[in-house]
Amino acid sequence: GAVYLGGVVDSAVISRMGDFGQRRVSFVLKSQRFWDKNNSGGLVVSGKTRISLPDPSRLPVYGDEIIMEGELSAPRVVRNPGGFDEARYLKNQDIRSVFYGTKRGALKIIRKNKGNPAIAFAIRTRNFLSNKISAGLKDGATADFLKALLLGEREGFDEELKRAVERLAPE
Repeated sequence: GAVYLGGVVDSAVISRMGDFGQRRVSFVLKSQRFWDKNNSGGLVVSGKTRISLPDPSRLPVYGDEIIMEGELSAPRVVRNPGGFDEARYLKNQDIRSVFYGTKRGALKIIRKNKGNPAIAFAIRTRNFLSNKISAGLKDGATADFLKALLLGEREGFDEELKRAVERLAPE
């Protein structure tokens, strides 16, 4: 069933178009509090959670303290031999769980600027450069490859290229 999760956005927020033309956003949350139907006061929790939200009305940014509604689960294990191992990938980033926001679930931003100012500046700079690369290169595949190479962005290109980039990246 649906639960509520609260914490502080601990990464850049990635926005992309889904398979059916709906925008999805993803980011890492430093989890702090969890609510379900059995605990109205919430439970104090810790650890990182990868968040995926369908088309939120408000876009959070690094350092925002938020609460949202959705489904919390363990990362998926690899289903196809040689396929992308999400559980291993997330474990290497110290991410313990995944959270999928509900369509009706509203994202509520409680406080702003709860993160490190230097990291916030670095993320704003990275987003600026990413937008300039996308605007300057009309070929989306070339822009995606260049952003992966220069900025470490791995969104937007196919799984085979993503695995190739991950093999080149140091662990």
